[in-house]
Amino acid sequence: SIMVTKESPITRIVTHVSRYSYTIYLIHIPFIYLLYTIRWETIIPLPIIPVITTVIVLFSSSIFCFILDKCPFIPNKWVGI
Repeated sequence: SIMVTKESPITRIVTHVSRYSYTIYLIHIPFIYLLYTIRWETIIPLPIIPVITTVIVLFSSSIFCFILDKCPFIPNKWVGI
């Protein structure tokens, strides 16, 4: 019999972030810069800005890395894997 295991969503997220961690590290500064050029910190209360910034930057950087990884003409070493 064949044993089929399903990965949990948490496992897939952790695997994705660990796979692209170097590239996420390299490109997070431009994403932070873009957020603060919008001047959105004046709309949202100050204590929650770091939490929201962290989530948005991690999500957008991960999406960017995923897109880079799927492009056939970009070498994997540029993506960091």
